[in-house]
Parts: sequence; C-alpha cells; structure tokens
Amino acid sequence: MNIAEKAQRILDSVSSANQIMDSKLRTSYAPGDEVVKILKDKVTVEYNGMQVECSTSLYTLLKYGIIDVNDEELRNYGRIEEKLPEDLRKHFALIKEAIHYNGKSISIAERVLNDDGSEPKRLEEYGPLKNDYFWKRFKVIEDFLIENSLFLYDISNPRNMLVKNHNGRLIPVLFDYKMMGAKFFPLQLDLLFIAGRINKMTRRMQRVRDTYRIAD
Repeated sequence: MNIAEKAQRILDSVSSANQIMDSKLRTSYAPGDEVVKILKDKVTVEYNGMQVECSTSLYTLLKYGIIDVNDEELRNYGRIEEKLPEDLRKHFALIKEAIHYNGKSISIAERVLNDDGSEPKRLEEYGPLKNDYFWKRFKVIEDFLIENSLFLYDISNPRNMLVKNHNGRLIPVLFDYKMMGAKFFPLQLDLLFIAGRINKMTRRMQRVRDTYRIAD
C-alpha cells in the first residue's frame, strides 16, 4: 500500500462517531487500534479585537516557527524515544508516523487503553486523584525529562495526560509532544539558559500536583 492509498484509507475511516478530542490545532480520532490526529486547515485567532481566520500552518509558523505540528511532534517523540528506558515506555504513547496527502497532515499514534480495553480518562476529566503510586510515577517522568534536557511543556496541560489502569494500578501516560523547548515562549529570555528551562518545567509540573493531587 503506497502513501496515497494509506492516507485515503485513514481519512475514510475517521468520522464524528470516533472523534475523541478536538483542540485548537488538531482533531483526534480513534477508528481502530490507532489514534489519528489531523491538522486543521484553518484556525480562528483574535487580532485587534476581531476574530480572524488563517491557515493553521501560517499561525504556527508565525507564533512558534513551526510549519507543521504533526512533523514537530514526531521529531520531539523521536528525541524522547532515544533516551527512553524500557520501564518508562508505558508512560509515553508511541507516535508512529506523520504523513501528508492531498493537503492534509495526518499523525498516526498508539491508542492507549486500560487493562480491560476501556478508554482511559484524561487527567482533566478524571479530576483530583488520591493515589500515591500515580504521583510517584509522575515524579519519575519529571526527573527523566529534566535529566535528559527534554523540556516538554505539554506535560502541564491536564488534557494531555491519561490516567491509565495498568496491571491493576493507575499510571500517568503522556500522548502529546508538540511543545518542546524554548521556542514556544520567545519573549521569556530566561529560557535561553538551562536553569530557566528547568525552573519553568518544575513550576509547570508542580502546578499539576497542586491542582490534581490529593495527599494520601
């Protein structure tokens, strides 16, 4: 099967019935055992008090210096995977590939499921969590990312973390890797230095704990 055939098969398989997430830049679907993230053609932004529609690629290029979010995410996941020890793989959903066809940017990722085959909830949906093991694993993820200078700022968004039942225990699973590095915050000059990046990452992780952790 060539790229065009594969892409068309994927596009034919997605619909509102299997849509699982809608964000500013992408719409995500789960038509089978994979997650399909399709970059939106246009986004609506506010400019001088007015709502203006522009192409998604132009928006991300002007704001972040990135033409295609799916390509960026695949590169970022590759950087993580290079350093990822085996015992942490269960905490990072695999990004398999990003393909382009007929003006569409399509990302294909692993579909994360609970032990019983059900859909795990995002931390945002799950709400405050009293589970010491979950938060210990959260700290392990934080330490791994910081020790390897993988400043993944998506981690502080509770929409981007799943609460998965794995071998009878709840664990955090990340699945969004768009925002890695200082380029997403060009006006924050402290991020030019490693200490500033670590501080920002640490503050963001602590914000998640402060909001969602219930102490045992």
